[in-house]
Amino acid sequence: MLLHSIVEQPLDHIHINGRDYQVCLTFDKVIKFYNTIDSKHVSERQIIASFFELVPDAQPKDFTLSQIVKALSFFMDYINYSPYGSQGRVDVTGQALTQSSDTKYYDFFQDAQIIYASFLMYANIDLYDQIGKLHWDKFQAILMCLPDESMFRKVVDIRQRQPNDEERKDGKFVASLNQQKEYYKLKDSRQLKNNAISREIGGV
Repeated sequence: MLLHSIVEQPLDHIHINGRDYQVCLTFDKVIKFYNTIDSKHVSERQIIASFFELVPDAQPKDFTLSQIVKALSFFMDYINYSPYGSQGRVDVTGQALTQSSDTKYYDFFQDAQIIYASFLMYANIDLYDQIGKLHWDKFQAILMCLPDESMFRKVVDIRQRQPNDEERKDGKFVASLNQQKEYYKLKDSRQLKNNAISREIGGV
């Protein structure tokens, strides 16, 4: 099977132990998967549980830990695949894949509203209606090709942009850009999620 090909269906099964297992790589499952492994204190149990979220008809007794880790590594390579370049690649969270860089340009938790609105406005796709349906390949292709006019692309551009030599001479421009960078800067998504949970528990 050709991976990431327009002449083959997106990945929907994996072959392990002589059997094909259905794989659920809808965009919401993939994002939740990365929310799990993005934790600073992710446990082995959480990692194993994430495998069975992506392979829902699998049974724990049928797999060794080594097989689960190997399958998850395959899923991560598949999800993070980019046909363009190598040094400039980013993972599902927008973070550079180079080990020496912690640069991150978007976050599915913090930027949820602008991603939702951009999909609705420019692709006529209501992501809430697509939960459990829209494959990650389709979601990622649309996300990466949203037009520059979309709010998502504008915010990413602000975070990435560095003024050139001519622009640095314009104090007002630099001040305005820095103000926008500060307003749209990425926060710790783990803390954002913890705050949301605390508000829900507290009934706020």
